[in-house]
Amino acid sequence: MGTRFDYPNMDAIDQIGVLDAYDKAHGYPPGWSRSVIEKIQHDHAFTGHGKDHVSRDNKSYPPDEQALWEYYNKDVIEESHWKKIVADYNAKITKPDNVTPPVFDPKTQYIPKVDTNFKPPTLTPFNGGDKSGGHVAVSTDALEYFAREIDQVAGDGKGLLFDAHKALEVTALRPGGFAKAEVLRQTVDGSGSKDLGLRGETMNLLKTVHEALFAVKQNLRTVAKEYDSAEELNGLTADKLNDAMDPAWGKIGNIKDYGTKGTSSTGSSSTGGSSTGGSSTDK
Repeated sequence: MGTRFDYPNMDAIDQIGVLDAYDKAHGYPPGWSRSVIEKIQHDHAFTGHGKDHVSRDNKSYPPDEQALWEYYNKDVIEESHWKKIVADYNAKITKPDNVTPPVFDPKTQYIPKVDTNFKPPTLTPFNGGDKSGGHVAVSTDALEYFAREIDQVAGDGKGLLFDAHKALEVTALRPGGFAKAEVLRQTVDGSGSKDLGLRGETMNLLKTVHEALFAVKQNLRTVAKEYDSAEELNGLTADKLNDAMDPAWGKIGNIKDYGTKGTSSTGSSSTGGSSTGGSSTDK
């Protein structure tokens, strides 16, 4: 049985893409409008309020959700507007009321590509240092080159990892008010100070990796400063190198505390992993 377009219903609204277009036009993530509509409809089903409930009580929902609800009732499901939406949709397809979706193709990328403005760091080949027989010898130039490359990823308050941490910091999941959506929200955003969720754990991991690479960079420059010739570097013992790089090794060791936790069906974190990876006060 094909989708019915003679009255407004979610199957038809989804197929036409009305709410998807609203999300895109207003800068909301895909699916946001649909989840809000379902949440308000669910509220009305249990409170007995009609579709004008939001208009009568402006404090019932946030302004963006109220604006969507008013648009949905006035410009989507209102009879004359719905007929025009269907007519415009039918004009663009060959078989208006019997459109069969294409067969699922596992090789197709169905999730729309999002422009994140991500620019990978520009790496340059190493051309400095002492050379012997066509091979690069150990030198302070090589250490400084490596430190500069790390700086693009883990700079002082900047870099790829720092930018990713900032982007996650302002991300908020808004899946809707029904039970499964709340479980999803808690899994991603956490349920309290002791459960940071996937987003919080990822932010802490990015911060820890940033700190580790930053320490490596600083320690390499310390080594290069103390041993400023190839001869001195070649004479550097393993014990002395370990001492010089010890702060970096400690930071790198902290990375193991992440990726060991799971989530229960209620959205809270299950036990596992180290407290240094899961507490919001550790880093």
